[in-house]
Amino acid sequence: MPARFTGPEAAARLDALPEGMITHTLLSTEREPRAEIRAAIVQTLGPVAGPGR
Repeated sequence: MPARFTGPEAAARLDALPEGMITHTLLSTEREPRAEIRAAIVQTLGPVAGPGR
């Protein structure tokens, strides 16, 4: 249950993100840059807190 850790809105976005990324990968002729994938994840979940935060 991701909602327990992220809240319901972020959980819904997180659920849709991999499905959309997989669909994009299957239909695209070009590879998605790693930086854009990371940006999509950060936008969905927010920045990751560092150690001790």
